[in-house]
Amino acid sequence: MGLSGKTGLAETAGLPGRIRLFGKTGCVIIIAGILWLAEAVPVCAAPFSYEPCYRIPEEAAGEYMVLTEDLGNYEVCEGDCLWNISEQYLGTGERYPELMEMNPDVITNADLIYPHTLLRLTRNVYVRKETASEGTRMGSCRFGALTGCTVGFAQEGEAYSSLAFTRPDHGRVVCHIRDKVQAGVDTLSDWEKCRDTIEEYAEEHFGEQVTDLTFQRYQSERGDEVYQFSYVYTVMGEAYGLEGTLPVYVSHGICQTEHIQAEFVGFHTEEGMEDVVRYLVAGFEELPSPEGGAGSMNDYNIIMGSPGEWELAGIYDSFDWIREYFDGIFREAVPPEAEEKSAKERILGIN
Repeated sequence: MGLSGKTGLAETAGLPGRIRLFGKTGCVIIIAGILWLAEAVPVCAAPFSYEPCYRIPEEAAGEYMVLTEDLGNYEVCEGDCLWNISEQYLGTGERYPELMEMNPDVITNADLIYPHTLLRLTRNVYVRKETASEGTRMGSCRFGALTGCTVGFAQEGEAYSSLAFTRPDHGRVVCHIRDKVQAGVDTLSDWEKCRDTIEEYAEEHFGEQVTDLTFQRYQSERGDEVYQFSYVYTVMGEAYGLEGTLPVYVSHGICQTEHIQAEFVGFHTEEGMEDVVRYLVAGFEELPSPEGGAGSMNDYNIIMGSPGEWELAGIYDSFDWIREYFDGIFREAVPPEAEEKSAKERILGIN
């Protein structure tokens, strides 16, 4: 169910589920549009698909970036064969020889696999390049351009980003790019523990507002470590005097190069943001410093900011940023008579 207005401030913007709210500053905020952009600058407007694929024609290899996805370990069950394992995880049974290549120490005969054997699984994820553009270059890094987007500074409430890309049908992506620190390396190196901590944090601090958490770990063609987690954040309308809920699809991608850590947080009220963020982290590249030596991004101030800290040192808390961002939007849209209520009264729906 989309949000509908009790207060008269919300009205449809001509498309199902899209809401137009008029803020105090006079700008139009389109909740499912997505959203507000300060001092936006047009970049490009050609259609482009970010959806990945898992098999490509050999002659098209130059059109794609390749991520090697770590699928973890699979324990062979009674009745398994390489064909059905390949069909389940690689998309077709015909790719079973790849399982043998991944596990040469435990598979010596394709017809003989044994229950309880652990198989290491990986697969290639192919992400199409934007060949019409050399991407976005900033200091010692470069990453893919988002077609048809605008670029600007984003802020709602106390959540802000000094670099944001926005396109109505692909949502918004905000960036946090800085020099790599040991704390981030340590946190992400134990990915299994990191995943558990993120799940526990989301459950403890957001409950039913955060659902459908998924996690991926990749290695880029350049050997850089890439991590991604995605989820649905639900805005509860009753906290703002509105009916219904608004699901927001969020994806947080992290790329660690030799000297730089880049984080992209994308969000939209429609699915597909995971593909957009994957495209950005797949194409992120550290460039040689013009002066020689290690590249650095600390002088470029590409940051996200919001209140709150969490225990995962060295990576950004996108949950708290998204919460504050949407809270800022809806608080801005509350009518004058409702502003007299305390935050507690509004959250509890007290009349």
